[in-house]
Amino acid sequence: MGNTYNVIEAGVIQCACGGKVTLTSTAKVERIAGAKPLYLKDIIGAPVACPRSKNKCTKVASISTAGTETNVKSTANHFLLRTDGFKTDKGRAVVLVSPGQTTSKIIAPPSIESSVVKEEEPLEEAIKQEEEIKQTEKYSLYLVRKSEDVFRPLRPTRAFLKSDDTYVGKKEFVQIKDNVHVHTFAYVYVIQDDKIQEYKVLSRGTLYSEKLQEIFFENTKTKIKYNYIPIYEQSEITISYSSIRLINKIDILKLKKQIINPKEPDNKNSFYFEDSNSINKIVLTDDDLKLQKEYKVNEEDKNKRLNILCIIEDILAQIEDMYERYYTNYKLAYAYNDSIIEDIRKQNSYAYTIANMVDYFYVSKDESKTYKNSILQLKKIYNQIVSLFLTDKELIDFLSKNIDISRILEKDKNRVGQSYFQQVKFLKSDFFDKELDGEEKSKILGDVYYSKTNFRTSTKNVKIKYVYLTDEIKRINKHYVSTMKRNGIKAFEFYSNNDDYTQIKQNASHVLANVLFSLLYSQEYENQFENMNVFSKVKEIKNKFFVKLKEIVPKPNISSESIEDIQEIVEKQEVYHDMMVKPISIRDKFLDEYENLDFTKRIKSFEQNGEKVKFSSKYLYYDNLNYFQDKSIETPQKILEKIEKQLQNEELKKLLKIYENIKIEDDLNYIVSCMNIVYLLSAPRVYIDEESDKTSFFNEKLNHIYKFVVNLTKRRIALKDEQKDILNLKYQISYTYSQMQIRLILNDIIFSNSKKKALKFIDKFKVSVERYSKTNINYKYIHDNAQNIKSVQREYYETLKNIEGITSNLEKILEDIKNQLPERRSISKNITTHLTSGLKTYGTLIAIANISDYLFFDDNKKNIKNHVGFIKDITEVTVSMGLLISKYPNTPMKVLEFFFKEEAIAKQISQSSKRLLSFIKTKVVAKVAVITIIITTSYDAIKLVKKEDYDALVVTVLSGSLSILLTLTLPSPLGGAIASIAFVAIALGLILEEIKESNLDLYLKKSLLYKTVDFSLWKSLRGIPQDKMYQAPYLFEITNENKDLKTISFDGFNKPKKLINFIGQNYIKHSKYFDTALKNELSFFKSSLFGYKLEETDFKSHQRVKTINGTEISFHVQKALKIPNLLVTDKKFKLYFSPYRDKYLEFDRSILLKIDNTDIFNFFPKENSYFNLNQFTNNIKRQNHKSYIVVLSSQIELKYEVEFTDTDKITPNCNIDIDTLKQISFSVEDEELLKGKNL
Repeated sequence: MGNTYNVIEAGVIQCACGGKVTLTSTAKVERIAGAKPLYLKDIIGAPVACPRSKNKCTKVASISTAGTETNVKSTANHFLLRTDGFKTDKGRAVVLVSPGQTTSKIIAPPSIESSVVKEEEPLEEAIKQEEEIKQTEKYSLYLVRKSEDVFRPLRPTRAFLKSDDTYVGKKEFVQIKDNVHVHTFAYVYVIQDDKIQEYKVLSRGTLYSEKLQEIFFENTKTKIKYNYIPIYEQSEITISYSSIRLINKIDILKLKKQIINPKEPDNKNSFYFEDSNSINKIVLTDDDLKLQKEYKVNEEDKNKRLNILCIIEDILAQIEDMYERYYTNYKLAYAYNDSIIEDIRKQNSYAYTIANMVDYFYVSKDESKTYKNSILQLKKIYNQIVSLFLTDKELIDFLSKNIDISRILEKDKNRVGQSYFQQVKFLKSDFFDKELDGEEKSKILGDVYYSKTNFRTSTKNVKIKYVYLTDEIKRINKHYVSTMKRNGIKAFEFYSNNDDYTQIKQNASHVLANVLFSLLYSQEYENQFENMNVFSKVKEIKNKFFVKLKEIVPKPNISSESIEDIQEIVEKQEVYHDMMVKPISIRDKFLDEYENLDFTKRIKSFEQNGEKVKFSSKYLYYDNLNYFQDKSIETPQKILEKIEKQLQNEELKKLLKIYENIKIEDDLNYIVSCMNIVYLLSAPRVYIDEESDKTSFFNEKLNHIYKFVVNLTKRRIALKDEQKDILNLKYQISYTYSQMQIRLILNDIIFSNSKKKALKFIDKFKVSVERYSKTNINYKYIHDNAQNIKSVQREYYETLKNIEGITSNLEKILEDIKNQLPERRSISKNITTHLTSGLKTYGTLIAIANISDYLFFDDNKKNIKNHVGFIKDITEVTVSMGLLISKYPNTPMKVLEFFFKEEAIAKQISQSSKRLLSFIKTKVVAKVAVITIIITTSYDAIKLVKKEDYDALVVTVLSGSLSILLTLTLPSPLGGAIASIAFVAIALGLILEEIKESNLDLYLKKSLLYKTVDFSLWKSLRGIPQDKMYQAPYLFEITNENKDLKTISFDGFNKPKKLINFIGQNYIKHSKYFDTALKNELSFFKSSLFGYKLEETDFKSHQRVKTINGTEISFHVQKALKIPNLLVTDKKFKLYFSPYRDKYLEFDRSILLKIDNTDIFNFFPKENSYFNLNQFTNNIKRQNHKSYIVVLSSQIELKYEVEFTDTDKITPNCNIDIDTLKQISFSVEDEELLKGKNL
């Protein structure tokens, strides 16, 4: 067990080479033993006086929370207790030699996992017996193990530990979270004269860096501890080491053993040596051992206790050593490369944000054509549905059983029909309202007809024709209505007063669509259809429509005219053409390379070639720097090659086979040990495919590990219920192992290189569930093979519960915990989530992934750079979304708001995964969007055990919105308030059809990367001539406020790269100017997109005012400010008014006047005037007066300039009117003024 005493400045800490670390405390008041205690943070970056002549350690490069206890701290600082997991800049261990005092200690909170390293005290009788036989000891046996080309003390028993590391980066500290240190048992079995003695191996040293004398051997019978193993006889000794406690001699003898003749060691794997102090090291070399072997036993020594050093093999420890070095060296590079990549991210965020938005709204001519054809095909299928239902006698009879067709909709309690209607409208808003080019409507429909005003059935094969008429057409054609009965025509009626349907009542084509979709997809009418002769046709046509509907990915929900305008601009613009229009093979990779910066950081930290930072895009800005390389440390890439070999080592195969078949008494400890072993061998550390492809136990070359996992899972399932509950509730490895396992499973199923071996693994433990009699249409198999998907989802959920050992008692505990306050919960939120909604989610994902033709990936060309990283993102996003959906199942915008503002996971998703999740990269693609899978998975997980479906309209809104948000959200560091507010609003508008006409083309002509052709634009904006092609008015309007930036350029550049370089070279130093400029671009962008604007409105008021000379005059006001109701009703609405353009006055909505259902802000109230009117009346006579208005909401942030004028030029009275009212940009000073007032 590690040190528990507070380390003080008088303590001694060294690098593994023996160099002293300078200890300097930042404690102000605290004193322990008369000296300053060190905080955990005090040691990072501390100088090291390394004694090496080459490759010296120079500083402490990383610290870990393993070096403290979180239950005690001083203010916000945790005390330093240990140096577990600390590394120098050469990746070597930082070792605590002495804490400097032994009076003050901090004990770790007790836990079941830490109890394994708790030293048990021997009984007095045992101590007494030990003293009596001590003089009979003939040999002191010391053990070391081979570790590649060096030797180390034995790997001791260790508790499971999860820590967060902090590394010294190139510019600042870098946090790397969730570093897992697996639990291991360690036992040595000494067999002599057919007697077995068991010793538990313990440590009192630094994690992974114990010296020989810090390893202790506890006699498991007497609890006496030794720093060697005492040998009392001279007969032959057999030594075995195990990571699992063994109780059977047969099993012990199966282990790899070292046989020693104490009287004559072989001088190869065992030999005499003189003094244990001479080998009290962390690492021993061949030279060290050669030196010890020089010792010769003389006659005098033969009468003393002799020291024997024995070398044993521990394949698991060797692999752990390699992984430890692998991950340490990776993190050293990652911390260095982090600042390089994050600077590139910051420097290009502005350009990426604008280009990415344009890319979202740009639909190429080919994509438009594909989309148009897809919609046309969908419409033809829809017309076939209409023709079938309004022509076939059986179906007409069914419809006419009750002339009130609204009853069909009322029976559809889950509003499935309405949801399908909304989904189609989302694809094309006028789908049901007008005939499309090439639709051939009449050819398909025959004498059936539908329009906005009416629809009617066929007269073929039926005596009576049925018709639906809107109230409007009834009023216009009263004669027709009055003669219907005698003409053999009956009317369908719509009596429902349900608010959900009153909006469609007056549009006959909408009524028809809702009725047909409810009949086809609500499942309420399946039994009736099954008994009809026409059933096969109904089934075929509904599946045909469903498949086509799911194949169409919606284009941006703006008008066709706007899409064409954007199309024309983008295809003529140099930068946008390079990034979005050119053939993919020669397209500039700016967007792709920016989105893959996270992957670049990982892969360069893995490879460590030290090459220059370089990207293929001519638009991406980056400094002339080199990625991390230190030739004195081994690269993770090379270490992984060694790990790969060791994972396939025959010794490992033998050991795992032995562990599979051993006889055990403590089932739970066996399972815990095995889970830790598997995690050690196969868990991803850096989440790149180069790693997981080699280490996953689904790799065909690692079948021995796979078999070990199968055996472990079988034994885990066989545990008693009480043991299962303890494992899930008390052992951290349970949650950690399960996360690893599910990610490897999904990675293998979705991106399989092993013929879906993971699916075979799941099927070994499958739990059958009662099948629902009805097929859930929301997941039809693409080839029309009906899949009872909900039952399959439940099967996989129950299977995962079986594998994870979720008992009925545990389910009850978890349900109770869910309803408790967070501070009263005995189990962490992460574990509770994983064991409840998490498993439901994973089961659903596996079920969907199993339907290969339905699946959303075809990545033979490796467009997805990092499969396992993407799987990590998709699982975390899905579980996170599921949690929010369970709280707000019918309010999708609330889900989005919390996800992007409060959920940390949204910030951790890599930018490349955001694009992949939204699947916007190839628009109008004939595959199901990934985000739809995520959202439907989240809803299915909630409804998993219920025979009901989710509200498909909510799913449509949420999946569409999240898709847009993941595509458009700003990358950190600009994320924050700018992104979440701006893009949640954009998504809401795009999904819910708020955009009728947009002026995006006007915005684009002023956007960052637009190439100006008409130079009069700048002149009209600035009143000065301009001849630069890239004018970026929103940018230079703000950067010109800074004299240094203005000196570089005040009016733009002639080359786009120079413009991007201008931002990149100056962003770090002047970030607030570029952030403000971007905020302005987004504000004008949304104004153009949605038409949000503040307007002047007629408003009459009068008051008497004293002028500056004391004369009383009439003060008339003609205009006020009209604010859109959508913004006023927003819960985050705030209004700021700056009468004199210096200070802002803050108001809420209560200050507004409600006149004719319009929200009005009065600039000149009679009470509590915002102006000094005696001065104002004097000044306004001489010149107009300007003021600022700012409106903030979750929808948009607007700043306007209002210019007042006095139209009474003759009398002393004032007649105040608004001369101009225009949207203007926020300034940097505005940000400072509004800080603390806004959102």
